[in-house]
Amino acid sequence: MRANFADQEFFNLLKEAGCRQVGFGLEAGDPEVLKSIKKNITIQQMIQTLKFAKNAGIITAVNFIIGHPNETYQQAKKSIALARSLPADEFFFFSMIPYKGTEAYDELKKQETEGKVKFLYDYEGYLFQSSANSIWPVYESREFTKKQREKLLRQGRALQIKSVFLNRYGKLLGYIFFMLFNSNYLYQLANRIRQTTLGGRINKCINRVFMK
Repeated sequence: MRANFADQEFFNLLKEAGCRQVGFGLEAGDPEVLKSIKKNITIQQMIQTLKFAKNAGIITAVNFIIGHPNETYQQAKKSIALARSLPADEFFFFSMIPYKGTEAYDELKKQETEGKVKFLYDYEGYLFQSSANSIWPVYESREFTKKQREKLLRQGRALQIKSVFLNRYGKLLGYIFFMLFNSNYLYQLANRIRQTTLGGRINKCINRVFMK
C-alpha cells in the first residue's frame, strides 16, 4: 500500500481483520528521486506509516528500485542507507526494468540517442534475462556506471536476504541461514528448492518450529 494511505486506526482494523504483513513501494531513498518518479510521498510519511503498522503488530516490508532514470550513484546510495535505518522488518531491492510504453522507457531511449545512457541489452534480451529476482543492471549512465549499479544491487540484495531470514526465522536460525545463503545465487537456489514438494515439506517443518 501507499505510505500516505492510512493512519493508526486503519492498521489496528487490519490487524483485527487478520492481516499479518503489508508491503510498501518506497522505491528510492532520495527526496529528489522520489519527486522525479512522481511518487508523491515523503520519507517521513514512510517512517510514520511503518510505526503505525508496527504499533498494530503487523509485519512490514519496503521495496526499493536501484537505477531510476537520472538517478546518480550518490542518490542511489541513500536507498541502502535509508533501508538500514527504517523501522521495517524486511527489505527488497530490484534493478530498474524499463518497459515499453512507460515514461521511464521513453526518457531513457531519448537519453540513449543523446549519448547519455547506454543499454546493456536489447529490449527482448533484458526481458528474458532480467526478472524480479535478478540483480543485473539493464543500462548505465555517465553518472551511474554498470559497476556502481552492480555494487549497490549486491549490497541491497545482501540486506534483503538478511532481513528476510532474521524476520522469518528469528535471530539465531535466521543468521545461520543468512551466512549459508548470503549470495544471490544461493538465495535463489534455496527459493527454487523450497518450491519443490520435498523442499516445501522441509520448509513447513522449519516454520512450525522456528517461525515467529
